[in-house]
Amino acid sequence: MNFLAHLSLSDNEPKLMLGNFMGDFVKGRNLASKFEPLIVSGIELHRAIDHFTDTHKVVQQSKKRLDGKYGHYSGVIVDVFFDHFLSVNGVTIIRNLCQLCRESLPCYSRQRPHTS
Repeated sequence: MNFLAHLSLSDNEPKLMLGNFMGDFVKGRNLASKFEPLIVSGIELHRAIDHFTDTHKVVQQSKKRLDGKYGHYSGVIVDVFFDHFLSVNGVTIIRNLCQLCRESLPCYSRQRPHTS
Protein backbone atom coordinates (compact mmCIF):
# COMPACT_ATOMS: atom_id res chain seq x y z
CA MET A 1 0.00 0.00 0.00
CA ASN A 2 2.93 2.38 0.39
CA PHE A 3 2.82 3.42 -3.26
CA LEU A 4 4.42 6.84 -2.77
CA ALA A 5 7.46 5.35 -1.03
CA HIS A 6 7.89 2.75 -3.79
CA LEU A 7 7.59 5.35 -6.54
CA SER A 8 9.95 7.72 -4.72
CA LEU A 9 12.64 5.04 -4.68
CA SER A 10 12.43 4.51 -8.44
CA ASP A 11 14.54 7.56 -9.36
CA ASN A 12 11.95 8.89 -11.81
CA GLU A 13 12.72 6.03 -14.24
CA PRO A 14 9.33 5.19 -15.84
CA LYS A 15 9.81 1.44 -16.34
CA LEU A 16 11.41 0.98 -12.92
CA MET A 17 8.50 2.95 -11.44
CA LEU A 18 6.02 0.73 -13.26
CA GLY A 19 7.63 -2.46 -11.94
CA ASN A 20 7.94 -1.03 -8.45
CA PHE A 21 4.30 0.11 -8.52
CA MET A 22 2.92 -3.22 -9.73
CA GLY A 23 5.06 -5.33 -7.39
CA ASP A 24 2.15 -6.16 -5.06
CA PHE A 25 0.10 -7.50 -7.95
CA VAL A 26 2.66 -9.70 -9.74
CA LYS A 27 3.10 -13.24 -8.48
CA GLY A 28 5.77 -15.81 -9.23
CA ARG A 29 9.46 -15.82 -9.91
CA ASN A 30 9.84 -16.26 -13.68
CA LEU A 31 9.53 -12.55 -14.36
CA ALA A 32 12.05 -12.26 -17.19
CA SER A 33 9.78 -14.26 -19.51
CA LYS A 34 6.89 -11.85 -18.89
CA PHE A 35 8.40 -8.36 -18.56
CA GLU A 36 11.19 -6.12 -19.84
CA PRO A 37 14.41 -6.11 -17.74
CA LEU A 38 13.85 -2.70 -16.12
CA ILE A 39 10.29 -3.64 -15.16
CA VAL A 40 11.64 -6.87 -13.64
CA SER A 41 14.17 -4.78 -11.70
CA GLY A 42 11.30 -2.63 -10.41
CA ILE A 43 9.34 -5.68 -9.25
CA GLU A 44 12.44 -7.08 -7.54
CA LEU A 45 13.11 -3.71 -5.94
CA HIS A 46 9.51 -3.60 -4.69
CA ARG A 47 9.89 -7.02 -3.10
CA ALA A 48 13.21 -6.06 -1.49
CA ILE A 49 11.75 -2.84 -0.10
CA ASP A 50 8.74 -4.73 1.28
CA HIS A 51 10.96 -7.34 2.91
CA PHE A 52 13.21 -4.69 4.41
CA THR A 53 10.34 -2.63 5.82
CA ASP A 54 8.24 -5.60 6.95
CA THR A 55 11.16 -6.96 8.99
CA HIS A 56 12.29 -3.57 10.34
CA LYS A 57 11.86 -3.16 14.09
CA VAL A 58 10.17 0.26 13.85
CA VAL A 59 7.58 -0.99 11.35
CA GLN A 60 6.87 -4.08 13.44
CA GLN A 61 6.41 -1.92 16.55
CA SER A 62 4.11 0.44 14.66
CA LYS A 63 1.93 -2.44 13.47
CA LYS A 64 1.86 -3.94 16.96
CA ARG A 65 0.58 -0.65 18.42
CA LEU A 66 -2.41 -0.76 16.06
CA ASP A 67 -3.00 -4.51 15.99
CA GLY A 68 -5.37 -4.70 18.97
CA LYS A 69 -7.87 -2.32 17.43
CA TYR A 70 -7.31 -2.79 13.68
CA GLY A 71 -5.98 -6.35 13.37
CA HIS A 72 -5.05 -7.34 9.82
CA TYR A 73 -5.41 -3.74 8.63
CA SER A 74 -2.67 -2.43 10.92
CA GLY A 75 -0.04 -2.94 8.20
CA VAL A 76 -2.07 -1.02 5.65
CA ILE A 77 -2.62 1.82 8.13
CA VAL A 78 1.11 2.01 8.85
CA ASP A 79 1.90 2.09 5.11
CA VAL A 80 -0.59 4.90 4.50
CA PHE A 81 0.75 6.82 7.51
CA PHE A 82 4.33 6.50 6.24
CA ASP A 83 3.27 7.62 2.76
CA HIS A 84 1.52 10.63 4.31
CA PHE A 85 4.65 11.49 6.28
CA LEU A 86 6.69 11.14 3.09
CA SER A 87 4.34 13.45 1.18
CA VAL A 88 4.53 16.12 3.89
CA ASN A 89 8.31 15.97 4.40
CA GLY A 90 9.27 15.09 0.83
CA VAL A 91 12.80 15.69 -0.38
CA THR A 92 14.67 15.14 2.89
CA ILE A 93 12.98 11.81 3.50
CA ILE A 94 13.47 10.66 -0.09
CA ARG A 95 17.21 11.38 0.10
CA ASN A 96 17.45 9.47 3.38
CA LEU A 97 15.41 6.56 1.97
CA CYS A 98 17.63 6.35 -1.10
CA GLN A 99 20.76 6.33 1.04
CA LEU A 100 19.30 3.65 3.32
CA CYS A 101 18.38 1.53 0.30
CA ARG A 102 21.86 1.90 -1.19
CA GLU A 103 23.29 0.66 2.10
CA SER A 104 20.76 -2.12 2.73
CA LEU A 105 19.37 -3.44 -0.55
CA PRO A 106 21.86 -4.97 -3.01
CA CYS A 107 19.34 -4.86 -5.88
CA TYR A 108 18.90 -1.11 -5.36
CA SER A 109 22.64 -0.49 -5.47
CA ARG A 110 22.98 -2.46 -8.70
CA GLN A 111 20.21 -0.54 -10.46
CA ARG A 112 20.70 3.03 -9.30
CA PRO A 113 23.85 5.13 -9.34
CA HIS A 114 24.71 7.28 -6.32
CA THR A 115 23.04 10.67 -6.92
CA SER A 116 22.98 12.60 -3.64
